[in-house]
Amino acid sequence: MKAEFKGVPIDLLTLYNQRVEANNGTFNNQSSRLLLGYSDEVIVLPYFVGEIVTVRDKFLFVPRENGLVQLSSWIQSDRDLDMSSEETSADFGELDPTTITLFQDTIFAGDKMYDIIKKDFVQARTHASAMQNNPGNHFDLTDETSIAGGNGSKTLVGVIDRKRIYRQKCKRKAITFNWNCSEGECKRATVNGDNYCFYVESCRVAFGPEQLFQDILMIPEAPIQKPVLRLVATKNPVVSSTKKSTAPPIFAAEVQEEENSHDYLPYYHHEFPYWKHPLFKGFATFILVQILIYGITRLYLSYLIIRRYKKKIKALQLSAIKDNEDYFAGEPEKAVKPETTRKKQSKKPREPQANPKDTKGGVEAPRV
Repeated sequence: MKAEFKGVPIDLLTLYNQRVEANNGTFNNQSSRLLLGYSDEVIVLPYFVGEIVTVRDKFLFVPRENGLVQLSSWIQSDRDLDMSSEETSADFGELDPTTITLFQDTIFAGDKMYDIIKKDFVQARTHASAMQNNPGNHFDLTDETSIAGGNGSKTLVGVIDRKRIYRQKCKRKAITFNWNCSEGECKRATVNGDNYCFYVESCRVAFGPEQLFQDILMIPEAPIQKPVLRLVATKNPVVSSTKKSTAPPIFAAEVQEEENSHDYLPYYHHEFPYWKHPLFKGFATFILVQILIYGITRLYLSYLIIRRYKKKIKALQLSAIKDNEDYFAGEPEKAVKPETTRKKQSKKPREPQANPKDTKGGVEAPRV
């Protein structure tokens, strides 16, 4: 809800009751830490504030058990508190919501730093790393100096245009508030405890039940533009409300160079080529080793196969040589052509030759 301050302290509970009744709304057990951003931006961090219980047919608001709340998401809104944008998950842990502050698009929540542009947590030496912050301290959007909180009974809940916004307890009687107006007549629940009164310096601007309203957001008429930092303290940037840091400054260009340092950025924020990242190198080395092992295995199997078949081939060669030697060791038999029947029939037996007669003596001559 939103109201314009016109010099009279704003009754936050009355404003809430009027809005719930006008919209036929229902109490959703949540409140939010609101952080003013640059230009038209407002950061909303919702958290559980308490619930309504029934006691003897009466409704009673029961707050959470302790002062710490679990913050696990945030919403990017505008000066009109339009809550239509998507909720982003971010585990800030358990902490006092009034200690959260914002500077240079970085949410400082306890010992954690969250970049709303990158939508991720960053380490202490990245992004707005030179601007360290202690829990309870707050940044002015235009000044890199962290302002220490606490001033007696007052609690610092923000800084705007160099003016501190405080919260202080103030007395009140038990009252009721509209928690369910969805069925016509509003159902009301009792809220115990004191009020919180909110001040800008010494001017009281608003008040409301401490169990429902833990902080407020002051929105100036003119949007605040992000400053260009010229000098940034590096060694001891956190100061109190009365003492400033005397640490030697460095130029913003050096801070930007440190911001882009590869030693502190997460791997997906590195600006150098991805193939130079250790994860990529490790993966590439793993692939090369697998290829090398596969190649060596194939070569060894090929060697075994060749060796096995080489023995068989050599044995076959020796067997062939031996067969050739056995073949050429003796003369081959001469082929004899069988005589044909015709030649056998034409061949006549040889007649014995008659002994010649001796014509003179009438005696046959001897055969030679």
